[in-house]
Amino acid sequence: MLKRQKLLTAMVLGTLTATAMAGTYEWTEGYGMGVFEYSVDDGNGNRLHISCPRYDGYISASATIQGKMYDSEGARNEQFDVIVDGESYSNPFNTECRVCSANFESFWEKFRNANNLIIKTNVSAHRFPTNKLSDISHPLQSDLNPCHTAW
Repeated sequence: MLKRQKLLTAMVLGTLTATAMAGTYEWTEGYGMGVFEYSVDDGNGNRLHISCPRYDGYISASATIQGKMYDSEGARNEQFDVIVDGESYSNPFNTECRVCSANFESFWEKFRNANNLIIKTNVSAHRFPTNKLSDISHPLQSDLNPCHTAW
């Protein structure tokens, strides 16, 4: 009986580990410690993650591409651009200036409805899935959208 329990435990833990490491190929959402999060990964260790604090703070994003971390609030060589359906946006998740925030408004609507999404860093470009992105994200003016800009 004990041997069966150990085997069952090993199988369950193995399944959970495999699930956690597998790519979803679609956008997911979550909430923890006052922050709404949207993320997608491609199953190859590449990930795009958007954070929207509910009360204190403003939208930010990070990307992991081929093991290197990029951040919307990092130094210029650590930031990333987003190409949505062929249109390029320079570090669109940085909204710390008035112009940046104004640009984010038009970017967000196109981003939410993207067919093709590419993250471009100073060394490479990588395509990400858009499955379920428009289902889980909301227009900026919607009461359902927790994301807000710095300005």
